[in-house]
Amino acid sequence: MPKDFSFYPTQTALWTLITPNSEFARDPWRSVTGVFGRLKPGVSRAAAEAELSTLEQNILPEASKDLALPQAVPVVLNLQSEFTWLAGRNLRTALTLLFGAVFFVLLIACIDVANLLLAQSADRRRELAIRASLGAARLRIIRQLLVESILLSSAGALLGTFFAFAALQLFRAKNPIELPPGNPVRLDWQVLAFTALLAIASAMLFGLVPAWRATRLDLNEALKGSGQSASQSGTMRRSASLVIAGEVGLSLVLLAGAGLLIQSLARLAATPLGFRTDHLLTASVRLPKNRYNARSETVQFFERLTEQIGSIAGVQGVSMASSFYLSGSNTLAVAGRGFSRESAPHNIAGETVDDNFLQVMGMPLLQGRSFDTRDRGNTQSVAIINQALACRYFPSQDALGHQIKLGLPDDSKPWLTIVGVVGNVKTQTLANVKTMEERLSELQSQPRFRTFLLTAFAALALVLAALGIYGVLLQSVVRRTKEIGVRMALGATRESVMQMILGQALRTIMVGLVLGLVATLSLARAVAGLLYNVSPANPATLAAVSTILVCVAMLASYLPARRATSIDPLDALRSE
Repeated sequence: MPKDFSFYPTQTALWTLITPNSEFARDPWRSVTGVFGRLKPGVSRAAAEAELSTLEQNILPEASKDLALPQAVPVVLNLQSEFTWLAGRNLRTALTLLFGAVFFVLLIACIDVANLLLAQSADRRRELAIRASLGAARLRIIRQLLVESILLSSAGALLGTFFAFAALQLFRAKNPIELPPGNPVRLDWQVLAFTALLAIASAMLFGLVPAWRATRLDLNEALKGSGQSASQSGTMRRSASLVIAGEVGLSLVLLAGAGLLIQSLARLAATPLGFRTDHLLTASVRLPKNRYNARSETVQFFERLTEQIGSIAGVQGVSMASSFYLSGSNTLAVAGRGFSRESAPHNIAGETVDDNFLQVMGMPLLQGRSFDTRDRGNTQSVAIINQALACRYFPSQDALGHQIKLGLPDDSKPWLTIVGVVGNVKTQTLANVKTMEERLSELQSQPRFRTFLLTAFAALALVLAALGIYGVLLQSVVRRTKEIGVRMALGATRESVMQMILGQALRTIMVGLVLGLVATLSLARAVAGLLYNVSPANPATLAAVSTILVCVAMLASYLPARRATSIDPLDALRSE
């Protein structure tokens, strides 16, 4: 294959040809995993599926009543989208969610910067008025202010690129999740170009309004250095309220999403697995076939291994299994019972274990008996099934004594007599030497990683919102210095001034909170597929994040309110 050839799974290192002597030719039902083809120009996926359905009916005749064959439904899938998105929607949904979080953080940051530019333009009213009186055109002043916005945005983009590069190195070193082929994480020219374009667009979009408003000057008032008019003051107050409400609403959406994922991850980690995971160590052993080609040699090796491990001090029990967890996708046949193709049991997981497996794993035996030494040798083959299988296929009768087979009824495999029923076990294939708790942690790596990312973005949004609220209220206090001085000169106490500032801030925060809750409930369905046993509109989560947000916002409001109480009425009136 070419050096840059990438295909799923990434572990594929050797490609072999299908021949009459290959495993595929001998047993195609168990070796085929997919059929790949290239559609002719002009052929749609729907037409291909229709033709495949016709072929399927000719190739797979109606199964007899005692033939347990899973239903085959031809589906034509787009190869690129399926393999680059791990043949599912979870990764796409997670990336869309994270992209939305990044957009919200960017929006909050842009609102903060736009508010900063508005305040800066108010402080530069006299300078801009002088420029205009000397003949500078309004368009030229706007262009100058936009250039300043672009320079500010570019500096932020460069700083962000530096942090992104550092985060990428950390990501590669830690490798928290395995991404599918075709989705490398790297800083290439496309990412840098997108960053530059986004920086310029943000500067133009959020710098245009402050620049346009800065040029709407009354030259006489500005040159005389008089304060803002009543209309200008009212406009600034409305802008401040919009900034606070918008940042609170956007922050609530991110905090709610992070809270839902955190709660989902906690419930996923606390899910009963059907066996004990504490003090349980697992290891995979693969024997070279050139040295252990006889079944007796393999059995003797594992018997010696079990005995030696069991003799180690502190080891309470040792067991062998064909894999760490039940896995596989088998067809189930039940003696004396026929299934239609539509209802045939399939995707049945099964493993071969020794007689000490249930005791070592701590699996509860609900009915019947466990394996013992009687089941070794040439005695009748037996099996233990879980409660889910017993309830589904033996709902009104005792499952003990029935015979089943993993495969088709006419397979050469022996029939297995059910001797016990155990509790349900959450299953997944694992490998390598680690504790069982570490293996379970690996299973949760992807949901844990996206939860961490969204939580980090939500925390960043909360910090930016707090800084924005602080800046807005501080500017408001500065602009209202004369008003506050007059109030205090007329008898207003410092406590009443603080209550006035905090009360106005709280009302605006609550408006933003309501808007954020509405937006959260509207977008909650987007994360439903990433949640485990948690409602997207979980009231406890929404109440918790709302409380956190209000507390942080009020804390950010307290500092400007405290500054307002320190204003000396005489100094305030004298400065005006």
